[in-house]
Parts: sequence; structure tokens; C-alpha cells
Amino acid sequence: MPHLNIKTSTTIHATPEVVYGAVTDFSSYSAWNVWIPNAKGECRVGSQVTTHHKYFGKVKHQLIELSPPERLRWDISGWQRHFVNVTRDIAIFAGMEGNTLYMINITMTGPCARIAGYFLRGTIRRLMREEVLSLKSYCERTAGQETR
Repeated sequence: MPHLNIKTSTTIHATPEVVYGAVTDFSSYSAWNVWIPNAKGECRVGSQVTTHHKYFGKVKHQLIELSPPERLRWDISGWQRHFVNVTRDIAIFAGMEGNTLYMINITMTGPCARIAGYFLRGTIRRLMREEVLSLKSYCERTAGQETR
């Protein structure tokens, strides 16, 4: 089956718990997430999360993996998955001196994945990078407030 992977990562000067807390607290997305400024749902495996994307509108996802404070994965769960299934995989690794390596991988599979990738790869890559940088800034501010 055709597929496409788009990845990005950054080092965040905060603990893995702070970073994981930000990405699993859907109500905080409006404070930092430039790509998905609104997300609602319970943070538990099998639950549905509804997001409002900057460019793609309202999208429903199903949480398929939670491993605090290291991993969060969700799949798109709407009608679109028959054409393009999108998995968002977030990995969080403890680094040296209280830093965290944050990695995000978006995988597209399905009969229309290649064509969707052709048209959307650049936009998705740019939005992922913006999201990662805004998460970095948010977590570093949050970590700085906790140490005061």
C-alpha cells in the first residue's frame, strides 16, 4: 500500500513530563498549537479526539497508543480514512541536563496517500515545524514557571 512519512524533531529544554503534559492536555492546544488550535476529547486509548486544523477544518481521530511520558499516537477516524489514513506518532525521549527530544511522524497510507502527499507534503512539513517550535516555546515557558 502506498505510504508517505513526514518527520520533524527538536530538543526542548523541559522534562519529558512537561512536554507529554502539553501534548496530552488538549485544552492547552489553543495556547501553543499553531496547526491544531483546538482539540477536544478524553486522553485515553480508544477515545475519540476532535481537532480543528488550521487548513483542514474539523477532523476526528482515535487515540491508539498512550505511554506516559514517552508516546502518543492517533489515527484519523472519519470518512477520509477510506482514501487516506493518517497516523500522528509523537515520541518523547529524556535527554541530557533536563532536555527532551521531541519527535513527530505523520504517516499517510491508503489508495490516495501518494497524491495527497504530492499536493500537501510541503504544507504539512511547514505546519509540523511551526507546531514543534511553538510547543518548544510553550514547554520552556511552562518549565521556567515551575522552577520559580
